[in-house]
Amino acid sequence: MRLVVIMLSAMVVHNAVASEGNVNVTIKNDSLEASYSLADGTLSLRTLAGTNVFIPAARLLSGAAKAGIIKVQDPVFGKGMGIGVVSSGGKMDEVMLFRGLPFVLIRRSIANTGSEPVVISREETFAAILELGSPASELSVITTDGFQKGNKGAGSYAWIAVARPFKRNGVVAGWISNDIASGVLFSKEETGKILLTARSDFGTLRINPGKTRVLETLAVGYFDDARIGLEKWADTVARVCKIKLPAPITGYCTWYHARASDEKSLVRDAGIAAEKLKPYGFDFIQIDDGWQAGASKNGPHKDFTRVAPNGPYKGGMKPVADAVKGQGFIAGIWFMPFSGNWDDPWFGDKQDFWYRTKDGKPYETNWSGTMMDMSNPKALAYLREEVKRISDWGYRYFKMDGLHSGLGCKQTYPAMGYTEDNFGDSVVFNKEKTNIEIFRDALKMVRETAARDTFLLGCCCPQNFRSYSSSFGLVDAMRIGPDNGGNWNGWLTSPRASTVHYFLNGRIWYNDPDPVYLREGISMDQVRAMCSWQGLSGSLTVFSDSIGNLSDERLDVFRRIIPSHTATARPVDILENDERRIWLVTDTKGQTRRDVIGIYNWTGNPVDCVYDMGYIGLEPGIKYAAYEFWTGRTMILGGKLEVKLLPASCMVLAVRPLLERPFLLSTSRHVTQGMVDVAQEMWVQRTGVLSGRSSVVGKEPYELRIVAVSPWADWTVAGVSVSSADSRKGVKIEPGRSEKGLARFIINAPASREVSWSVKFVPMETKTPVAFGD
Repeated sequence: MRLVVIMLSAMVVHNAVASEGNVNVTIKNDSLEASYSLADGTLSLRTLAGTNVFIPAARLLSGAAKAGIIKVQDPVFGKGMGIGVVSSGGKMDEVMLFRGLPFVLIRRSIANTGSEPVVISREETFAAILELGSPASELSVITTDGFQKGNKGAGSYAWIAVARPFKRNGVVAGWISNDIASGVLFSKEETGKILLTARSDFGTLRINPGKTRVLETLAVGYFDDARIGLEKWADTVARVCKIKLPAPITGYCTWYHARASDEKSLVRDAGIAAEKLKPYGFDFIQIDDGWQAGASKNGPHKDFTRVAPNGPYKGGMKPVADAVKGQGFIAGIWFMPFSGNWDDPWFGDKQDFWYRTKDGKPYETNWSGTMMDMSNPKALAYLREEVKRISDWGYRYFKMDGLHSGLGCKQTYPAMGYTEDNFGDSVVFNKEKTNIEIFRDALKMVRETAARDTFLLGCCCPQNFRSYSSSFGLVDAMRIGPDNGGNWNGWLTSPRASTVHYFLNGRIWYNDPDPVYLREGISMDQVRAMCSWQGLSGSLTVFSDSIGNLSDERLDVFRRIIPSHTATARPVDILENDERRIWLVTDTKGQTRRDVIGIYNWTGNPVDCVYDMGYIGLEPGIKYAAYEFWTGRTMILGGKLEVKLLPASCMVLAVRPLLERPFLLSTSRHVTQGMVDVAQEMWVQRTGVLSGRSSVVGKEPYELRIVAVSPWADWTVAGVSVSSADSRKGVKIEPGRSEKGLARFIINAPASREVSWSVKFVPMETKTPVAFGD
């Protein structure tokens, strides 16, 4: 045995005891155990609860020569224990466990012990057969491309989940650091089970003689519910990246009805939005492609330093931003930070900006154009001046398109699963940096140069999914799927693409699934389904229609999904099918738990939906009162939810356990029916008073929907009031239409404010069950 001291980037490893020969090394934390056998070079992982061995024999380094216990200290996770595995070829694997962390962390370092530089494009670091109690054909695999059967090969960027459908137990694996590599994972059937492999793709990683490079960290864990595992993985990435997201925002994009729009129309639309949407929580107005100068035979014009001389903003971009800000909105703008066109005369004296092909030509790809090599200080300085200029114009929301251009990689649009793209086939200016390092340094520069509090939206992952995890911690939102086209059939790509990444939303960034649409030609059922999905999923909420041409009925649907909620939104059936028809949104931030179920029919035929309440995520064996937001239908739910959905439609049900006293079930303000507007709800048994505080929009009737019935009593209203402070400001409350044990009350306020309300109830005993709902 010998004592070694190794310094590794952000982690210090010390007191490592190396062993040789036939030896097993084991470490534990509060939930997991990892054991390494030097004899056969395999790692086994098991949970301590139930002693479940979910990985019996994973392969790490080939030709391992030594293994031993190491103590680790990490600035994020604190003190931990590890296994160090060293090969004779200069490679070392660390297997680490930390208290309270439900993942085993695995990381490789590579030392160059030779006399010449070593260049690596990719490195496989982990391969394991999974043991989940079912054959591969009966397992579900969730990847960045969605749902797959376990016996079908699949590739994914950054993370992967393998689980038993309906039971939901399974393995989640994902890269929690993404500083120098694009981490990818693969699953395939092998001897009836699933083989999971993990690989780091660098583009080009150069290791000079006598130097050691520490690679990325992989997290692997077992969970009774793989959805919870994915959420915990995202939480872990957020810890590592020190992510602190701004508050979610909602807005308007010009693209799908007016391209870039124009200075007169945009200012007019901002004025209409100020009147009709701002009181509800509407935040930004964003100009899209078409404002900029340039010439192009490949995609958009890409001179973002000037307006197009004969374009829609001849008066310049600053006056428009000033006008938008004057209406109380954030001014937003679209541009492509890492793209140019080598044959545009504007770039004639900037030919040293580009990534290059192996034969020295500018590196170009479809639509995204010629890719700027941000490892070149001249190109980086050009981008810095471009960002500063846009900020000086007054724009505080950046939609950054063609993001993958900064990686020097081909466009693979609209692919969302792993796609072979010859990553690393571009030649870079600074050969000491990987393509990922170049990209992340450039995005950091954008953040540092942009005005304070600028909201950064990346666009879009499917152009090349290398830009996905490479952007973690550096953007506030990300376009998570392809363009949805501005119609119902095209829009269906939004829930398909975004749902599979739901666990990133509000943790790593806000998922941008592309806009919803309110326009004529799309049925009202379809408009409600679009908006309900967007509103319940909590995604970045944007619409792209001519606001002046929208009926108030259609515009009002959009009002019901802003602002975005911050509750926990989870797809129920993500492990069972690719349509994902049902979501559960749960808010536990206040004293009262609130649940909303969203059920969707994406097809052109009626659908009968039957779900066990326990499967949905609610306590089985009790009765629930339910209120459907769009129709006002009430119902009692027992052990199952059984509803029929019309073609291309939805239901949004607020549900609460049926209580022995009155309780607030729903409000009219938002599809979440109390989650964004009700600050407090309180029942005092002694006085029979139900009271609360609600944020209401000025001059809009706000309805409280209170269940005033139980199996034992029917409650009657003895009085209703608002606080004296509210009353002095002209706030009024009065009874609304009531039926079948549901008491309704309407609050009207002259201006937006938080209103304190109270309703006094008197029980009327009954010997027969009191009716509620249909």
